Amino acid sequence: MKKLLLFAILLFVGVGSVSAQSKHRIDRYWNERAGYLNISLVNQKLKTEIKNKNTDLLKNNWGVALSYGRSFYLHQKPIADMIKIGFDWTWLDINLAGYSMDEGYFAGGESYGNLFQGELGMQFGPSVSVNPVDDLKVSFYMHLTPTYAIFRQSDIETTFGGYETFFNMGASLAWKVISVGMEWRRGHGCFKSFDGDSYLFGISDEEATTVGAGLVSDKVITNGWRFYIGFRF
Repeated sequence: MKKLLLFAILLFVGVGSVSAQSKHRIDRYWNERAGYLNISLVNQKLKTEIKNKNTDLLKNNWGVALSYGRSFYLHQKPIADMIKIGFDWTWLDINLAGYSMDEGYFAGGESYGNLFQGELGMQFGPSVSVNPVDDLKVSFYMHLTPTYAIFRQSDIETTFGGYETFFNMGASLAWKVISVGMEWRRGHGCFKSFDGDSYLFGISDEEATTVGAGLVSDKVITNGWRFYIGFRF
């Protein structure tokens, strides 16, 4: 009887210890490091799809980005003790890029000098994270990113602005508080000068508002990659 009682006590202590370790593991590898701050190098292109006008791709000379947000997991206990499905909310997404537009680069020989692009947006969407061992965490995500963008053309000293919708897909690899990752992003919009007299790249009012007959599709397209180092907290 004493041996049976001793065995029951040891079993109770063992189960409690495993439960405590499991909770500590969940807190340490998931809840305590759900926030993120990513600093990116950007490689992206601009393109229009208006027939016979500015059909070339314009590659940026430089680009940087900063994003800050948090992952909210949809369940407390990890699937198979290592997988969690979540919802990411990137409260702040800032993207900056610069382009050189030399004479003759575009169809028709137009010259636009230098172009600066600034974007301010917010990402949100689903993610899947895997914690296979210790502090290693691998994440995959797909986000929708509503964004407001501003363009500044140096030669005509004109500023353009407009809304664009981005789709972001990416993956990251984290070890403790440090992570690295990459993401592909694509967005489009129509950008008009603040004085209302012109559109980016000299697109006319007719071209900017006509969608039928294949004249214009998606207006100005931003397409490219981000490569980032991040911090988890």
